[in-house]
Amino acid sequence: MNKHTSVNSDVLKAAFIDGTWKDGSAGKFEVRNPHNGELLHEVGYAGPDDVEAAIASARKAQPAWAALSTIERAQIMRRVHQIFLERAEPIARMITAEIGKTINDAREEVVRIFRSVLGEVGRGNPAPPRPELSLHPGAHAQQALWS
Repeated sequence: MNKHTSVNSDVLKAAFIDGTWKDGSAGKFEVRNPHNGELLHEVGYAGPDDVEAAIASARKAQPAWAALSTIERAQIMRRVHQIFLERAEPIARMITAEIGKTINDAREEVVRIFRSVLGEVGRGNPAPPRPELSLHPGAHAQQALWS
């Protein structure tokens, strides 16, 4: 665990590929507190081989995901939402330690990003930077479903 964020050190590896956290093949970089320069963690860089492995893993997993019913996928995404809510505070604290953002701003950012991703997953689209500007007719109803 990281002393500043309660984040498991596995998360600081470069990528989650094929069901496991992988160290990046392109080395590591340091993340320092901008206030005092303290080393917070070292994070792995994902290289081209890591990207190719992630793409291959996603392609392998896609048919099973597509075979699930809408209800089954929604149940999985609700569980993802629940896990996210449990981890939102440590993620916000990590943002605060890493970039010096106020904790309230970091909390709002974490929730906004996650709602953006969930809203677009519900629509079957990649997440745009500003989903609240989406012209999709069901956008507000779908956002409320996941709130």
